[in-house]
Amino acid sequence: MKRLRFWITLLVAIVIAVLGLLTAYNWWLAQPIRQVAEGQTAPVVRSTIRQVVRAYGQVAAPDAVVVNPAISGRVREILVKVGDTVRAGDVLARLETDDLEAAVRQAEMALRTAEAQLARTRAGSSPEYLRVLEAGVAVAQARLLTAQATVDGARAYLAGVRKGPTAEEIAIAERRIEEAKNALWGAQAQRDAICGRVRDGAGQAECDGAQASALRAEENVRIAELQLQQLKAGVDETTILSAQSQLNAALGQLKTAEAQVAQAEAELERAKAGPTKEEIAVAEAQVDAARVAFEEAKRRLAAAQITAPIDGTVTNVQASIGQAVSMATPIATLQDLNALYVRALVNELYISQVQPGQRVLVRLEADLSRTVEGSVRQVAPLPSLTAGLANYDVQIDIPSTERLRPGMTAEVQIIATEKADALLIPREALIVEGGTWAVRVLRQGQIATVPVETGLRQGRLIEVKDGLQEGERVVTATTALGTERGDYVWLPLGIMWRAD
Repeated sequence: MKRLRFWITLLVAIVIAVLGLLTAYNWWLAQPIRQVAEGQTAPVVRSTIRQVVRAYGQVAAPDAVVVNPAISGRVREILVKVGDTVRAGDVLARLETDDLEAAVRQAEMALRTAEAQLARTRAGSSPEYLRVLEAGVAVAQARLLTAQATVDGARAYLAGVRKGPTAEEIAIAERRIEEAKNALWGAQAQRDAICGRVRDGAGQAECDGAQASALRAEENVRIAELQLQQLKAGVDETTILSAQSQLNAALGQLKTAEAQVAQAEAELERAKAGPTKEEIAVAEAQVDAARVAFEEAKRRLAAAQITAPIDGTVTNVQASIGQAVSMATPIATLQDLNALYVRALVNELYISQVQPGQRVLVRLEADLSRTVEGSVRQVAPLPSLTAGLANYDVQIDIPSTERLRPGMTAEVQIIATEKADALLIPREALIVEGGTWAVRVLRQGQIATVPVETGLRQGRLIEVKDGLQEGERVVTATTALGTERGDYVWLPLGIMWRAD
């Protein structure tokens, strides 16, 4: 029983002690506030504040340009090497041009010929040309007469073949036999006389010649006898067909001669009448076609010089001398290293604050002591997803310097909003009072709580739009008990004690 009373008495004493401490604490807080120390306040100043979007990126170059030949050929020379700086239009390589130069000369000759033909067509026929055409008509007419005579002869021959030999033709054939025999006897007699003198010293060559003449005379007798036999036997079907074939050939030649006469006469008439619109149009079309071919040949010759399409630096040379190349074969690769820019990835939480044209401060990891100023060129409309996070590609233009290299890491600050002559206070001065922002201000030696309207934020600085004046000092040092009431020390049992 005594023990229970002891514990009840102790508990009551503890409760009374706690209530006493709370009463003393509340009384202490109600005491007048003493002067705040200088280090616990900060001035309200006017300055420039920026709202920035921070990101990291890399220095990048425009897309590489692969240079290909415009024609097929064989590489004659390479004029650049990796690292060379070139201007647009500079020659990078040349192809062999022998065949191309020959094609240009041939196309030029064809063009000159077509132009000369057009000039002759427009000028009409000269008197000399008319005389040439008239002579051509006369020649064609003479050929026509000859062809007609040939046809008449072939017809007569065919008619005679079909009719058969007459008595007169047989008599003539018998007479030819007699003449051949007489010639044979004379040749034999002459042979005997010459060869008989060989024993007396005459030449053997003369004897041989006389013997040959006698043999030819014998052959002529046999031919004449065969011709007489053929006449008496009559005409066979083969001879008739042969005669008919000769007539048909003569008729074909006659038609050809008639066509040549008509053509020559028509050409003469056209020459006398002068060129028609159609003839001039045809000649002009031939000139146009020849000119196109000439220009194409020159273009191909010019294409044998492979030139740089842009200003840039040679980053790769793929071709070699003597290599056969086509339009799909890369010769060299160029990049414009004077148009470097920064590619930064901005998180989806901040991308809405980024717009083209905004000012950007860029620091390179390779030279943190320097900050260069650039501007936002382009914001990608679509994100790139990394580990489930959406980041947007932002391209930033920066001035070119010798220290810039593609691939360098860069820290960027995109200035989303910038305001000059703004009232600024430290972020630590803000407190919440009645659900709104407020600050404690030293006015006439006393601390007053003033509601404020905040604006932009930059790091630990806050813009105050209303409620404060430049030069005023705001309280920044606070604790759960409010250090503006003095300096406190911790005592045992968690009790804070103000030390004056």
